[in-house]
Amino acid sequence: MAVTSGYITAEARQAFYEVMDAANVDLKAWRDEFYRKTCKGRIEPVKESIRRMHAAGVHVEVTTLIVTGENDSPDELKGIAGFLASLSPDLVWHVSRYHPDFEMSEPPPTPLETILRAVEIGRAAGLRFVYGGNVAGMCDTACPSCGAKVIERRGLSMVSMNLHGAACAKCGAAIPIILA
Repeated sequence: MAVTSGYITAEARQAFYEVMDAANVDLKAWRDEFYRKTCKGRIEPVKESIRRMHAAGVHVEVTTLIVTGENDSPDELKGIAGFLASLSPDLVWHVSRYHPDFEMSEPPPTPLETILRAVEIGRAAGLRFVYGGNVAGMCDTACPSCGAKVIERRGLSMVSMNLHGAACAKCGAAIPIILA
């Protein structure tokens, strides 16, 4: 799996598709103003990379670091969730909790309620796999058909897996996952 900001030239993108089966793309916000001010870039190339990777059959997961007062409004979160759901309800969205560190000592950590709201917004938009990142207990994978826990995690470690191949062991529903 590659981790990327989504800024990829057309030539590099084609080479990427030939060797990568999965990517985690940082979609930092939904407003171009945020990208211009904070990232010194634009949002559209990131969205285009997500679109093209998905269309090429790459397993795409998207991470958004939720920073209080910067990209945490319901409209912002609905924009991201709606965009991802328009591509596929099976795109994975990690909404991660911000913690002050290194060169960014403000604002305070993202409230847990904001992460819970982001997860709800993602699910309401139709996304079937939304996870609260940097929050204990919010990274398990449930079968979208029957609700059974198919992957249990603690931190970055997998504790148990209840799959038959890439299907739920309880009901047999396909789970869009890459098994290494």
